[in-house]
Amino acid sequence: MKNTCFIFILLVIMISCFGCTQSNSKTNTNSQNKPYTSEEAIKRGDVVQTNITVNNFDRFKKFLSNYNDEKADKIRITGYTIEGDPIFTDLDYDGKKIHYTNDNSNDAYGAKEIINDVCNTIIEEKKEQRTIWYSASGCSKNKSYSLISIDQNDFQNKQY
Repeated sequence: MKNTCFIFILLVIMISCFGCTQSNSKTNTNSQNKPYTSEEAIKRGDVVQTNITVNNFDRFKKFLSNYNDEKADKIRITGYTIEGDPIFTDLDYDGKKIHYTNDNSNDAYGAKEIINDVCNTIIEEKKEQRTIWYSASGCSKNKSYSLISIDQNDFQNKQY
């Protein structure tokens, strides 16, 4: 009888602790990814994709350089829906692997989910005649994730 009571009390304590841990982690994630405008994203140093324009592309090139040199680095790529809702993509490179996080929880019409994955490489691909696409590839969930795309002619004519 004493053993049964002890196990029951221990189980209740463990469940209570697990519930507290879960609620705190969700709170931290949501407060970190509160929506902000594209102007604010540019000021913060995010790589911002709006249509074919990429703001702070030099920051993305620096990330690619660090990736190629196997130096740890992290960036945020922020895209916006037609309605203006942000979609955050965080790349955290530890010198070996790319930790990919995509958060569309602020998208009013989206799935409201946060996807986490670990990827091996970033691929640069020319599609169509003028567009260059960058994607994270070799990911653990057997997917590749589109990061940004640029119009090569537009890129050559403008300072990003």
